[in-house]
Amino acid sequence: LKQAILDRIVKRPVKGIAQLEEAKSDIASVRYSGFLAAGVERWKEYNEQLTNIKRKPILFVMMSNTVEADDIGDWLRTKYPSVFGGSKTLIIHTDKSGEVSKKDLDIARKVAREVDHEKSPVNAIVSVLMLREGWDVQNVTVVVGLRPYTAKANILPEQTIGRGLRLMFRNQVDSYTERVDIIGNRAFMEFVEDLEKLENLKFDSF
Repeated sequence: LKQAILDRIVKRPVKGIAQLEEAKSDIASVRYSGFLAAGVERWKEYNEQLTNIKRKPILFVMMSNTVEADDIGDWLRTKYPSVFGGSKTLIIHTDKSGEVSKKDLDIARKVAREVDHEKSPVNAIVSVLMLREGWDVQNVTVVVGLRPYTAKANILPEQTIGRGLRLMFRNQVDSYTERVDIIGNRAFMEFVEDLEKLENLKFDSF
């Protein structure tokens, strides 16, 4: 990862640092509202920056289960209807093994192929895992990790970050430095810090 970042083969990860705590609630959209709002604000900034070069950013949110994913998707659609309403937010469910559920599989494959296109309505993807399915989405600029990451499954946060590393531009654009903002709960950010130590690389932060 370090060499790929230094060689600009992937986007440069940037950590979001905030004095946020999870709210005491069983409702995901209440518990994580601060992290989600931070992710949306960063997405808005990227949306403004990318307008001139005719690209659109994607907000990628990873949740623990389908109930939470549905709740977060509804929260985005309701709170930010102009940018995330209706088909502008896509929710992709997976089963416990990490496979995209059968009813979502065709949709997931279609979106993975088309989400970067200018005509695609999708601005946000809320997913449970979606790690084993092929993924070549390039326009992810903000990743919000809200799963209860544990030491036994540390591959998950690494793959979560990987959702946003693919470059938007195959050839470098001098006026724009490709970055992906990493925002999340304490467990997720602790993993990111461990990844920095492992790679001997300090991510920029905001």
